[in-house]
Order: sequence, then C-alpha cells, then structure tokens
Amino acid sequence: MKTARHLIVIIVMAPLLMAADCQNPEVSLPSNIRKIAIPTFVNTSDREGIELDVTQRILNQFMASSQLAVTPRVEEADGVLRGEIYRYQRAPVSWDQTNRIVQYKIKILCRVGFYDRTSGEEKLIWQVDDIDGVTAYSLLASPPETEELAIFSAADELARDIINYLYEQRQYTQDDLLFSESNPAAVQPGEVQRR
Repeated sequence: MKTARHLIVIIVMAPLLMAADCQNPEVSLPSNIRKIAIPTFVNTSDREGIELDVTQRILNQFMASSQLAVTPRVEEADGVLRGEIYRYQRAPVSWDQTNRIVQYKIKILCRVGFYDRTSGEEKLIWQVDDIDGVTAYSLLASPPETEELAIFSAADELARDIINYLYEQRQYTQDDLLFSESNPAAVQPGEVQRR
C-alpha cells in the first residue's frame, strides 16, 4: 500500500518538477556573460520588414524569461545574439468544400549565433544554422486570424527555441550546432550575416 502511494506521488510530481525545470533554466554560458545585446536580425528572405517584428518578439521573450539583462547597445554587452532570417514560407494547408483556402501555415527560418564580447571583440560561442518558428492561421476563425498575427506567433516560438538553445544543458549534434572551439572552419560557410 505504501509503495502504491509513493508511486502515485512520483507520477503526480514528475510533470510538475519537469515544468519547473523548464521555467528556470540554468545558464550554460560563461558566468561572466550577464548582459546581452540583440541587434535587428538581417533579413535575406522575400518577406520585407519581417526582421523588425521577429527581433522585437525575441527581445520581448528575452526580457520576460531570460536571466540575462538586455541592452540596446552592442558596446555595453557581454554577449551578442545575432540572427539572419533567410526564408519565409507561407503555404495553404486546408481548403473548404468549394476549394477555397481556409488555413495557411507559415514558417520563419533563421540562422542564429551567440557571441562572447567580454574581451571587447566578438568570439562565436555557438551557432545554429537552421532554427524555425512555425504556426498556422485560419481564415474561418472568428474573428479571422491574420498573417501578421501568425508571424508574431511564429516569432514567439522562434524566440523560445533560441532561449532554449542559449540555456539548454544537452549535447548538440554536429547537424544542430557548430562549435567554434572544436571546429573553427565549420562555422565560416553559414556564418550569421551582420548589418
């Protein structure tokens, strides 16, 4: 009987403990990085102006959920998060009986790099060449959902993924992440573009 009670407590508490761990990630960055800058992402996609919305949503997520302070000036930062939006995709995913499109899926694909500035120069710590934010929006919703609101939603997902990469304590595969220390040459071909 006692064992069954312990098992129930474990089953109930495990998801709560896991959720708490996700809410307060431990910093896996060098301890001297306390303040970061996030310059406007470079936009090489065909969606004009998307870089402003995406960068603002990322800034909002960092200010709300990051343990790092955010500064608008790169010169004042210990770390810099740079990004490039290289593709924006919008595709129909659902049609009504008259063959009208009623739902679209959008995807924002980025390349993101995090740089250590504590020495005064930017040194690449990590880079992700393929990170995305994806969402769908329905024209049948009441009120109808818009592409602009879907962009915000996809950008929020992208921001959460970037924060997870920044704080995550797992081993990355070579496909996910290129470390500048272990393979300096591998970073060059897909390096994040700068303004």
